[in-house]
Amino acid sequence: MADDWQTVPNKPARTTGRGRGRGRGRDNQFRSSSRTTAQTDGNWRSSTQPSRSRSRAPAPAISPNNDQFKLQTSNMFELHVGRSSRARKNEALRDFFEANDESDGEETFDAIDDNDLDVSDYESEDDNEATEFPPVPVSVECAFCADRVRFESAVELSKHLKTEHQLVFKNLGHMVLFLQRYVDAWARELKAVDVASVAVKDADGPVYHIDASVCDRDREIRASVQKEELDEVLRLQSEERRGVAQEPRKCLFCKLVCTDRADLFRHGYREHSFNIGLPDNLVRVNEFLALLTSRLNAQQCVYCEKTFTSAAVLRKHMRKKKHFKISSHNRLYDRFYV
Repeated sequence: MADDWQTVPNKPARTTGRGRGRGRGRDNQFRSSSRTTAQTDGNWRSSTQPSRSRSRAPAPAISPNNDQFKLQTSNMFELHVGRSSRARKNEALRDFFEANDESDGEETFDAIDDNDLDVSDYESEDDNEATEFPPVPVSVECAFCADRVRFESAVELSKHLKTEHQLVFKNLGHMVLFLQRYVDAWARELKAVDVASVAVKDADGPVYHIDASVCDRDREIRASVQKEELDEVLRLQSEERRGVAQEPRKCLFCKLVCTDRADLFRHGYREHSFNIGLPDNLVRVNEFLALLTSRLNAQQCVYCEKTFTSAAVLRKHMRKKKHFKISSHNRLYDRFYV
C-alpha cells in the first residue's frame, strides 16, 4: 500500500511573467466551470436565465418604504401637510398632493406650521422702510352743539370747532383716547366762565386758542380727564382678570387651545415669538384678540398692516421679517394698554 504522501496530486506549476499567466488561468478555470454547469443542465444558450440588456429597468413600484406611502399613511391619520411645506417641492409627490388638495378648501393662517414653512424663495423688502399708519378712528359728539353732531375723526372735529365755535384746542390728538370726556369737560367749563378768561384770542380773527402750555385750566382739565379714564380702565381690567381671563382660548397662530389668557400669551411668546409687551398691562383683551384675528383672516400683517394674497404668503412675510409683534408706532392699539 502506498504512503499517503504519494496519493496527493501534484500542484500545477506556477507560470512566470507579470501576472498574465495567473489571470488567464483563473479566467479559463471560471469559463470551464460555467461551461460544464451549462452542459449538465442543457444547452447554455437555451437556459432559463434572462439575458442581459443594455436598456434601463422600469421605475420600481410604490412600496411601503418610500415617501409617498408614508405621506398616504400620515394622511390617513389626519397629519396635515401645508401648501407651503418643503415636501411639496418633491416632484415625485406632486400628483399625490394635487389629488388631496382638490377636496380641501383654502388653507387658513392657523393651519400652517412654522417649522415646516419654506421661506427660501421669499423676497424680503427693506426693513428700514417707514410704515405710515392711518389715524385712530374715533366717534365723538360735539358738546358745544345743541344737536350734538357726531364726527369720526379728531381732524373733522377740530375743523368744526374752529369754523362753527371759533375754538382751537392745541394738541387735540393727544387726547384722542378720551376725546369725548375732554370735549364734554370744556363744554361745561365754558358755560360757567368767559372764554376770554381761559383762552388767547387770535389777532387775525375772532378765534380763541386754548393751549395747555399757557392755560392752567386746560392742564387741570386734561389731568382730571386722564385720571377718570385711568380709574375706569383699572376697574375694567380687574373685572376681566376675575372673569374672561380664566376662560380657554385658541391660539392665533395654531390650533392649540390654551387654558386661560396667561397660558395663551405665554404659548404665543414661546412657540411663535409673538411679542405684545407686558400682558399684565392689557385691557379689553377680548376686543384686542378679535381685532388681531380679523387682521389675520384678511391676510393682513398685524405689525405693518400690509395685505397679502394668501395665508401662506402672509406667514412667510411675518416669519421672514419677524413681524410677530405689535408696532409701538400704531396708535390704534393704545386703548388696549394701561
